[in-house]
Amino acid sequence: MPSAAITNGVPVYQTAAGKISSTPSGALVGRAQEAATADGDVIEVRIPTAAEVVALRPLLNLTANATLGEAQSGSVISNLGASGTITVSLPTGCAAGTHFYVVISAAQRIQVDPGANDGIFQNGAKNGDGKYMWADDEGESALFICDANNDWIALY
Repeated sequence: MPSAAITNGVPVYQTAAGKISSTPSGALVGRAQEAATADGDVIEVRIPTAAEVVALRPLLNLTANATLGEAQSGSVISNLGASGTITVSLPTGCAAGTHFYVVISAAQRIQVDPGANDGIFQNGAKNGDGKYMWADDEGESALFICDANNDWIALY
């Protein structure tokens, strides 16, 4: 159900209260298969292919420390242009399924910080709360997915 008017064929993203929007504000849901003229209209949405999911993700090239928000879920985080180490802080208290794809594009370190009371599960075990994960070799990447306990699962 849209939160506002939506044009047929555009990518749609999740918003509050189980609605969708054409504004990239949450996770990608799919592509509108018909137009919506107002809040509350019911429309058909096609689930995206894997190639569309990758192509439709916003790219954030970070060159300084940054704190991500839940609304940026689905973004690809890169350090292209960074001249030193940057720390990327993940949101706390976010919905299960919130996710970020982090990729090293410059030979500089990215530290991923889960927050003081959250941890990152890596290789089947949880790092301690507040312990960050890092990478510094071009081409290294990991997908961080928030679980139902406000912790993060790292897939790489």
